[in-house]
Amino acid sequence: MKKAISVLMVLCLCGLAMAPCAAAQELEPLTLSGVPDVGRFILEPDPAGELHIAPATLETAEGAQEVWFVSLQGIDWLMRGANNFFSYLMVSFNISSSYFNFAKNGILQTVPEGSKLVLAGHSLGGMIVQQLICADEITSRYEVINALTLGSPYVMVDAGKREGRLVRLEDRYDTIPRFSIAFLLAPSEYNGAVKRGSPYFGNANGAHNHSYRNGDVWGAFDALGAENGSAKLLLDRDAMTSLRA
Repeated sequence: MKKAISVLMVLCLCGLAMAPCAAAQELEPLTLSGVPDVGRFILEPDPAGELHIAPATLETAEGAQEVWFVSLQGIDWLMRGANNFFSYLMVSFNISSSYFNFAKNGILQTVPEGSKLVLAGHSLGGMIVQQLICADEITSRYEVINALTLGSPYVMVDAGKREGRLVRLEDRYDTIPRFSIAFLLAPSEYNGAVKRGSPYFGNANGAHNHSYRNGDVWGAFDALGAENGSAKLLLDRDAMTSLRA
């Protein structure tokens, strides 16, 4: 009996010793190979927050480099976070909003100064992205490599302050990008987006919320939004930060 108890205690101790190792097991990098992957990453509901920041490896035809990937979700009509309707109204006129300040501060507090940034946002998130890459507090501390917006209205920012490459993608049947002051006041700037047709004619929700995850529509676009490009992002999931206001 004593021998059996001793053996049981040894097994329990071994199990306790192995538990931390199992908990510390690293996650495989999350690979975003193209726009549909980026769209799924941003658009899938995530209770952890509307802002995601992760160290990543950007692989292109020119080689690999270490970057930080920042993604922002679109408007939350339930008003649970900073990505609310009031933020949309303010950013439409290029005014600082709670969502802009939340995203800016999240980057400043998470990303080491001097890092390279790749940003992406859907709808309202893409509007905030357009403001971030023109914000002195961001451009003076970081090197913006690329900014990708999916179904986002154009923001009339000071283009002279813009850093990095801005890529705006729109489904032709997505009406949300037209809810922009620039659509009326600066049509030439608004029309700078890359547009593609889709199966979502007459389906406003599909065009805005499903198209950018659809490989049949955007499968030819890489993770930076370049058509027929080869760029992909490998996100470090262990070091990813998800924030909710």
